[in-house]
Amino acid sequence: MVHLDDDTDYQDPDLLDYQDRLARLRDERGVVRLRFGDKSGLVVLRHDDATCAFREDTRFSKSLATRPATFPFMGPNIQGYDGHEHTVKRALVTPAFRRTVIPRYIAPRLRPCAEELVAEIAPHGATDLMATFAKRYPTRVITGLLGIPRADEDRMAEWAKAMLDMTAAPDEARRANSEFTEYVAPLVEERRSRPGTCKRTCSTVTGKTSERLARSIARTSI
Repeated sequence: MVHLDDDTDYQDPDLLDYQDRLARLRDERGVVRLRFGDKSGLVVLRHDDATCAFREDTRFSKSLATRPATFPFMGPNIQGYDGHEHTVKRALVTPAFRRTVIPRYIAPRLRPCAEELVAEIAPHGATDLMATFAKRYPTRVITGLLGIPRADEDRMAEWAKAMLDMTAAPDEARRANSEFTEYVAPLVEERRSRPGTCKRTCSTVTGKTSERLARSIARTSI
């Protein structure tokens, strides 16, 4: 039987003292084995240890940890590569997210999205900010940048959540992945056939890479 440092199910959505529990464990030992549903795993809790783990690909392989879980559902993505291979693929998308580029998005995209959401929730007087703003804001920004219709915003969020639950609910993740791929494939082809309609993010990525990799990155990004 595997020894657990805390037998609490850290995958339980109703776990209210999640952060407090992790803080105590961080103070006590830093690296712990925790339960997630019917599985367990080692968790690195301290900043210096986490930084070391991210940088040392030979001892702590991101590829071995994430590829088996993410590739079947999300396709090739930069989380599933180590070393030089990771550096090359990350370099393809980095230009669109540089510190000097992000300010260009504030006035035309980031601020208007925030103001729209505030206008939607203001009439309610009181609201749950996590549910009505914090969770919806990233989705609205990303779907807007990628030219996805506003009417499909909630569907995109549902698919993303289901695919991130790939280890806990693999059947739901497969269904979401299938529906997402069916939805997004025509959008990718449309933007590749009409480059002038593609947003800055997509054009920056697809303009610097091969056709096969561009298709993969575009689907993963969207």
